[in-house]
Amino acid sequence: MTAVIGILNKQAVAVAADSAVTVSAPNGRKIFNTANKIFTFSKHYPVGVMIYNSASFMSTPWETIIKLYRENLDTRSFNTLDEYIENFISFLKSKSYFTNTEYQYLELRNLGVGIFDRINRAALQNISPIDSKEAANNIKLRIDALIDEILGTNNYCNEFTQYGYEEFVAYSDSTFEEAYQFIYDDNIDLS
Repeated sequence: MTAVIGILNKQAVAVAADSAVTVSAPNGRKIFNTANKIFTFSKHYPVGVMIYNSASFMSTPWETIIKLYRENLDTRSFNTLDEYIENFISFLKSKSYFTNTEYQYLELRNLGVGIFDRINRAALQNISPIDSKEAANNIKLRIDALIDEILGTNNYCNEFTQYGYEEFVAYSDSTFEEAYQFIYDDNIDLS
C-alpha cells in the first residue's frame, strides 16, 4: 500500500511518499523499499507529480514517461497546475509507443477479469453449497446494481462520448468473453 501526502500553506508545498513497492510474480509477491514515487515535471519550474497504485502505464514505467515528458516540456511553463495536467494528458495521448493493440486487449481482458471476479465474490459469498440458479440470480443483481451506479455518475471520459455501444461490443466482445470464461465455469449460465 502506497502512502503519499502533500501539505500546502501560503509559502510552500511539502510532498512525501513511502518507498515500498510490491512486485507480483508467479511464485508470490516481493516488496522492495527503494522505489521513487515523487518526480519533477520540469527542471526549470517547481512542479512535481506523485504516483501511486500502478508503477506503469500500459506496460511503460511512469518514471520513464515522466522523464520523457520533462524532456519534451523543456523550458515551457504554464500558469496553472491544471494546464500542466492537460498538457501531460495530451502528451500521453500523442505517444502511441506507450502501447499497442495487443497490450490494449490484454489490459481490457484483465479489467474484465477483475470486474467479473469482484462481482462473483460478492454474489457468491453467502451461498453454500453453490446453487447455480441462485448464483446466477445474485450475479445478475450485482451487475444491475453496478450498471445503475455507473449510470448515476457523470464521470465519463470525454474522448469516448462519440463511441457507441455497438462499436464497443465489436471491439471488446471476444475479450470480455475470455474474461468471463476465466472466472465462470459452465455451471453458471449468464446471458
